[in-house]
Amino acid sequence: MRTCLFTLLLLTVTSVSRLYAQIGDPQGVHKLHKAIKDTAFAEHGTHFPGGPDSLFAFMQRTIKYPKQGLKKKYQGRVFVEFVVDSAGTLNNVQVVRSLNAPPRIQNVFNKEAVRAVKAMPRWLAPTLGTGKDKAKVSEVMVLPVEFSLEKRRYADGN
Repeated sequence: MRTCLFTLLLLTVTSVSRLYAQIGDPQGVHKLHKAIKDTAFAEHGTHFPGGPDSLFAFMQRTIKYPKQGLKKKYQGRVFVEFVVDSAGTLNNVQVVRSLNAPPRIQNVFNKEAVRAVKAMPRWLAPTLGTGKDKAKVSEVMVLPVEFSLEKRRYADGN
């Protein structure tokens, strides 16, 4: 079990490291490696209340497709990083990769993705250990927020 979790964590860390390197942010790679070195690994990872299906439904209800992106049919994913603290609260919400569009349009999509993530309820906090030795810890998450023209909701709610 620990080997499986470590392998999954290693793949996630490698993917996030590559993401920082791909967007040309060597500071991000350095900060990520320092954070991992200074953090205990959660045995029971954090998750959205109700699981992945509830997270997907929440994002579908919450995301409002920016009108500025409709004319030229911009779509894609914005990757949002955040920390789930030991109480399940989301902190340090930031965009680590935006969709492929001009900077003005990227900014609109980035703001909407961050707004949606900040609107989330508390997550179930990650834990380390079992039984009476169980301790809640913080965990860094990266969530891809998808903007698709097929399943859109406009900024005015229509």
